[in-house]
Amino acid sequence: MKIETYVLYAIDDFFAGKKDAALMHACIAIDGTAKKFSQKYSKQSYKNYLRQYWWLIERFIGGGLDLQNTKWNHITLDNGHGKIITDSDLADIIYHIFRCRNAHGEEIPLEYELLPVSDGYSEWIIGLQDQRLHMPERIIWALLAVVVFSKANSDIKTDGEYCLTWGSEQLGIKEFIIKDWWGKEDQVKEFFQPYEQIRVKIAI
Repeated sequence: MKIETYVLYAIDDFFAGKKDAALMHACIAIDGTAKKFSQKYSKQSYKNYLRQYWWLIERFIGGGLDLQNTKWNHITLDNGHGKIITDSDLADIIYHIFRCRNAHGEEIPLEYELLPVSDGYSEWIIGLQDQRLHMPERIIWALLAVVVFSKANSDIKTDGEYCLTWGSEQLGIKEFIIKDWWGKEDQVKEFFQPYEQIRVKIAI
């Protein structure tokens, strides 16, 4: 399927209550986008692509978390070849837990449950003893934002009124109609400039 098809499927699945399927489609859309961005594809290019867009993921996942400097050292994460990843970041988790497990037909472990959100609040639950990392379901929308707004996808055209939303009742809600926003990351950066964001590093 095309990148844009995965994006629209993810949105449909999310609102149908199929969060795992929505996450899978979002992760696969990153596959194609990372390949276009890097002109090659590997697990490292996938993860490095996500790291290029921490500024955007942080905005859409909510909560002001400093993803660049936060390491999830309480998690024992295998790189897929029997070696443990040290200082794993969210890109490692998205690739090895969300992307690879879905691609291989495996369930996402309960330790990585996605949590529902309320207006303006994104909850995280970190369990040091049981290696839990429950994150907001907004991660799905954050990954879709990285696909839609990336300059690598400026050639994509879609129809319909599918949209990505950002904000809250307090801040105001901005709707990005997807068909009008493919590849417009510079305009998205400009939109966010007036909004100062506190970024908190979590030390574990």
